[in-house]
Amino acid sequence: MKDGNGIETLTDGERYEGEWKDGKKSGKGVYSWPDGRRYEGQWKDDKQSEKGIYIWPDGRRYEGDLKGDVKDGNGIETLANGDRYEGDWKEDKRNGKGVFITSDGDRYDGE
Repeated sequence: MKDGNGIETLTDGERYEGEWKDGKKSGKGVYSWPDGRRYEGQWKDDKQSEKGIYIWPDGRRYEGDLKGDVKDGNGIETLANGDRYEGDWKEDKRNGKGVFITSDGDRYDGE
């Protein structure tokens, strides 16, 4: 049974490097996919939890609260073109109070 720090590489090229508890990803860890996606953050019972950072190969990035692998809570999403949204998320969708800032510096506040 895996406990402590370790690396797991799957046959499809997916890779996890981080903490394990009772054979499950638990604690801090980094998961990467062969297509270049990457998740850095907290794990609990083999699932992404609490806070983390998703990075996509096209330059998109999300940093914030998660429930499993879903954006939920408060977070910042930066798009490949530099636009960004800072605010509330619910079930992977922008929801509630937030601000959208374009790469040119234009700002849109709302709910």
